[in-house]
Amino acid sequence: MSYDMIDRFLRNNLDDDNYAEYSAALDELCTPPAQRPWVGLTQQDIDIAFDDTQEGGGFDDFARAIEAKLKAVNGFLKEKNT
Repeated sequence: MSYDMIDRFLRNNLDDDNYAEYSAALDELCTPPAQRPWVGLTQQDIDIAFDDTQEGGGFDDFARAIEAKLKAVNGFLKEKNT
């Protein structure tokens, strides 16, 4: 069901006060959450990831270490664990 259909139903079946309340709730439900700003890696983060993969690790290990660090600093790992 689309936003417009629900809004039309509310407008046609509720008085003005109730319509305002339910319409505000509908707006809140249909508004996407604000995006977080992207956080990059510092040179120190990159150096640590590189150093950690130099004892037998190759490019793939380095790329995975960078990916894990980016997820950590951007909050993706915290969300999955909660």
